[in-house]
Amino acid sequence: GFCFGLGLLAVLPADHPLFSLLRPAGAERVKDGGMGKARPTVLKRSTTKHLCPAVSADTVQELIEARRSIFPKDYTGALVDDSAVRKLLDAARWAPTHGKTEPWRFVCFAPSARQHLLDATLAHYSRKDPSFWTSAWGGEFPTFANFEDYFRKQSKAKWMMCSHLIAVGMRRQRPGEGKKTYPEHEELASVACAVQNMHILATSMRLGAYWSSWFDHFVESSEGVRFLGLDPSAGDRWIGVFVIGSAEAHKIDSYRATRKAVTETSEWREV
Repeated sequence: GFCFGLGLLAVLPADHPLFSLLRPAGAERVKDGGMGKARPTVLKRSTTKHLCPAVSADTVQELIEARRSIFPKDYTGALVDDSAVRKLLDAARWAPTHGKTEPWRFVCFAPSARQHLLDATLAHYSRKDPSFWTSAWGGEFPTFANFEDYFRKQSKAKWMMCSHLIAVGMRRQRPGEGKKTYPEHEELASVACAVQNMHILATSMRLGAYWSSWFDHFVESSEGVRFLGLDPSAGDRWIGVFVIGSAEAHKIDSYRATRKAVTETSEWREV
């Protein structure tokens, strides 16, 4: 099966090609292990009481400090259950959002659909003029053929080791009569917070997770934005791919991180 990020289905018409693109050739897997009718998974809007859970501040801070970007080179290739990924998408929507615009949009390429994202990416570069390759990535790939060889090797060794590839989008607030339009940087910040929500929850679930910038020319292009079902003319953006994978515990625990002292990045003022 496949899953969409919360809110995206409200944007796309029922006959949008992404529905057929991401629907697997077989029927969608259902919870009991049987086969059900292939259909989009609609995640409904819900609300929750704002009750503070019985979790200590120290525990929360430990979880935040334990978050790491776990890279695909350390994934086992084992698939993550769809239900776990849906929990990540569910957590994403509780990010802060000024004016309740909820600008985050996610397209989750499940295991059966990963190749569609890879194929679309490669196809974008196949249409580039030969002059493009003289400057792209500092001329690292003299021709498309060189890039294609690299891309296919990377796809096998890296991207196909991931279980789910979640394209991260920002749907720009649409202007409306009597509505305040919020700055773009606030919308982008909300999306980043949503990704952080997913990453924190993935950490607690002992999953490998990493926010990739993906392939910048495709991501920044109108073609790429439209590929996600978004509208580049309205200011919508594609801002990378959040990848999920399985990793052995000792690999996850081997990742280390350091940060500057809080006194180097924060200034405390008192009148």
